[in-house]
Amino acid sequence: ILLIDDEKNLLRVVSLSLSKQGFLVDTAINAEKGLGLFLEKRHEVILCDLKLDGMNGIDLLSEVRGFDKDVIFIIITAFGNIEQAV
Repeated sequence: ILLIDDEKNLLRVVSLSLSKQGFLVDTAINAEKGLGLFLEKRHEVILCDLKLDGMNGIDLLSEVRGFDKDVIFIIITAFGNIEQAV
């Protein structure tokens, strides 16, 4: 699992929780670093925040889809609305 979020505490807590469940987790503090990690390792699942500095989660989704159309990509946010969800 590749976990991408600009909140360091969230990265630490979610990564630890997923690791305890038996998942291998890599983390990135922004989309650009996350894309680099994905290109190096090709993760099966990406869990990404919507709002990030620089490239946002939607932009990253588009980039990743150019390399792998089958990867599971989940976007999370604390600031969502119906329009963004759709």
